[in-house]
Amino acid sequence: MNTNDQQPQSLKEQQAAALRYAAERGYEAKPAPDARELLDRLLDGRPQLAALALNLVTAAIESGVAVPDGRPMSSLDIVSTLRRGRRSKMLAERAAMIEREFPDKLHPMAHALAQLAETRKAGEKATESTPVMIRRAKAEGMKPADIARLLKVSESHVYAVLRKLPDQATTDVEAFIAEIIGSMEQDAYDARRAHVPEGSTLYTYRIELFNSPAGEGWQTWGEGDTDAQPGTESHVAADLLADAEEDEEVRTHTARVLIWEGPEGTADTALYVLGRDNSTK
Repeated sequence: MNTNDQQPQSLKEQQAAALRYAAERGYEAKPAPDARELLDRLLDGRPQLAALALNLVTAAIESGVAVPDGRPMSSLDIVSTLRRGRRSKMLAERAAMIEREFPDKLHPMAHALAQLAETRKAGEKATESTPVMIRRAKAEGMKPADIARLLKVSESHVYAVLRKLPDQATTDVEAFIAEIIGSMEQDAYDARRAHVPEGSTLYTYRIELFNSPAGEGWQTWGEGDTDAQPGTESHVAADLLADAEEDEEVRTHTARVLIWEGPEGTADTALYVLGRDNSTK
């Protein structure tokens, strides 16, 4: 076989061969311009677009949410990454504000109100939930001004809702509120779980006392989370209860520790429960 008849191998050789073939048959064919060259021309002629592209890339890299690793990033990738980073920053700032300005017992309600403010425009259920949430927040001791601030409504609207009698059929609304709170708690757990060392898991726990000064039945004495090896929930519970029994109130009441590998829930959903009757000690 003649070496001159060998097929072109590289892209440039293939392009050149195609142009020669067309020219031999009387056609004038021009190679397609390089996409990068077209982009350079576009940005050169529109400096405002060039500035916008530079700002997007700079913001994505400086924010820490995008790390240049040699892979091409589309404008959609950059914008999506920036939005995720800004939302994470917003959620962190909101959590810090709630931690700083509200007592611990109001943290779940404050987060739920802020989440509801984001979803009120998303559907009818969210809008229907607003009056119920306002009344629940007030019943838990939150000030109307704070309710309005978290829900992003006027204070007069909050007072107007509080003056009205509640609707009787609130089952669907209560379920929607529970869904919001559950989603918020799961997001918070996932955020903490991300910082757990590899090979460990994050347990949440609640220590309860029975018929304590806080009230009849099981009442919360302490709660939190801790990282440990998977499958060691019984040891974690025993250690937590032993530490808690250094407090006289725990030593003199029936106590139990509930463990979850996930957001804190009810006793029925606990992964492990360790109980001890300390009332006779």
